[in-house]
Amino acid sequence: MKPMQFQANLTGMQQALSYIEKTIQLYSFPLRKDKQIAIIADELVSNIIRYAYPMNQGYFLVKIKIKKNKIKMQFCDYGIPFNPLLKEVSHVQESYQARPIGGLGIHIVKQLASRIKYKRKKGKNIVTVIVSCL
Repeated sequence: MKPMQFQANLTGMQQALSYIEKTIQLYSFPLRKDKQIAIIADELVSNIIRYAYPMNQGYFLVKIKIKKNKIKMQFCDYGIPFNPLLKEVSHVQESYQARPIGGLGIHIVKQLASRIKYKRKKGKNIVTVIVSCL
């Protein structure tokens, strides 16, 4: 499928998540995989919305490729360089009151995805996530 472009704001986030949900519904993945994909997409898109563009003006691309029993989602933006895979979460075992804010969403994405990678190319952040849907 061709990449879809969305504004980096709440409306764009809703549109992107709706697009991803509708695309995934075209396939017969187990319900729990649909939910995992939705959680991954929500976290990655919300990070773009919150952090990529300090002035809240920009856009992002979502590309989905489904092959056999794997879904590959790619999230691209031209915002501030940021590799989410370098974010350490050392406070997972602490109570939610004692934990600092941030980082847990990426930790969850890492747990749910079969594979995740990041690269910065030509001024663009590219996060690629692969989920096995068996």
